[in-house]
Amino acid sequence: MELNKTKWGFIFAVFSALFWGTASTFIKVLTDLGLKDITLVAMQPTVLAIFFLCRLLVSQPKFLLINWKYLLMMVFHGSILLGGVNYCNVRAIFLIPVGILSIISFCHIILLMIVTRIVFGYRITKEKISAALIALIGLSLVLEIYQVGSSTLNWKGVFWAALNPIGLSIAYTLIKLYLLNGINYQTYIFYTNLFAAMFFWYAAPPWSIINEMFALGSLHGLYFWLIVLGFLAIPLVGSYTLFGKAYQLIEPTYVSIMFSLEPLMATVLGYFVLHQSLNGVQMLGILITLIPVVYIQYHEGKGKDDMEIKAKKSTPIYSHSG
Repeated sequence: MELNKTKWGFIFAVFSALFWGTASTFIKVLTDLGLKDITLVAMQPTVLAIFFLCRLLVSQPKFLLINWKYLLMMVFHGSILLGGVNYCNVRAIFLIPVGILSIISFCHIILLMIVTRIVFGYRITKEKISAALIALIGLSLVLEIYQVGSSTLNWKGVFWAALNPIGLSIAYTLIKLYLLNGINYQTYIFYTNLFAAMFFWYAAPPWSIINEMFALGSLHGLYFWLIVLGFLAIPLVGSYTLFGKAYQLIEPTYVSIMFSLEPLMATVLGYFVLHQSLNGVQMLGILITLIPVVYIQYHEGKGKDDMEIKAKKSTPIYSHSG
């Protein structure tokens, strides 16, 4: 059976989420091997910018030429939104439990529905709302939110965490805006990560990243480089590539619903690789979270391809096809 573009979009989103779900395991292993937190934070956008720049230069260098208005958007997107989201996460993670931070972050999907309705005219349907709420319930069980008492809540941490979904909803809306106006997904990944990397280079410049990597490589040998290679290939290059392809084909809200699989993958890998606990309530949460993921693919997979329905308010200003 031939798959339409919408179904391919869901497939790309699912695998992007699963790939990204491996990030926490790689990060845990790398930090245990001695890699500094700030080095990890700065290394990720730096590697992505370098990889996609090389890829564009080899395949389609003309895609690097974009309208200056979109370039300014990407400066804001990379340095303020991506940099800001990471900063808020760092501030919040020391003040509130990680599970609470993850749940608040997932709430970006509600804002995303509203923003994409305003900007692109995408409908807010009962299927989207139901899927998001069911996924939220499932994730709450997986992340064991029910064990968090009110005494562990720090309202300053909640404040920093609440800024996260605002930044994410704006960033994801901008990604769809770029793509609908003819910008290649590799181009936006390069520019946004370049400006995000520059934001972090004040604390971890490229030369310090390289020095630390080679120092740890000489200490731990081939094992360290295999973990680094896996980290760069799967949750970074692999997940970002599939994420961009998914955004080309389906609505941002659907991609975010598929990304409820990310903490599920992290939990399962934590059990098998890091020997963390996995109880019956978490397994029930995994099953509940899978319900909206499967249903929304079945329900929306029968519809028209997203890229065949151009947003009413999105008039191309610049296109690479010209």
